[in-house]
Amino acid sequence: MANIIKGDMTITFTEDSKPISVVEKLTEKEAKAITLEVWRYLRDHPEIDSKVFLPSKLFSKIENLRNECPLCELFLESEELINPGCESCPLAEAGHKCQDAGENAYEKWAFHSNSKRRKEAAATIVEIVERWEV
Repeated sequence: MANIIKGDMTITFTEDSKPISVVEKLTEKEAKAITLEVWRYLRDHPEIDSKVFLPSKLFSKIENLRNECPLCELFLESEELINPGCESCPLAEAGHKCQDAGENAYEKWAFHSNSKRRKEAAATIVEIVERWEV
């Protein structure tokens, strides 16, 4: 798959060049609102261990975003794993850069089977994003 950013839209294509999704560029305010909606839900429902198990109405807001994350959609500059755009993300600025294996709230949420730890990690993400001034 490949993404092309054209104006205020990101268009995702399959390997045979067929477009599969078009996502309008999010504003910081929109990214913050959707991120908080998702992570508050995950905090309040720690039995959910993957974003794909969110209620469909909520998952539909993120399913076509990079990494199913409004912040990634907003800040990532390319599909590269080491991405300079990550430095602008409020999670990275708070010391929770998603690429830092095991040392960040996202990794702790994504890879723990313990509901209590997932709830704590999701709550950390909510707190960080709530503090982000847009």
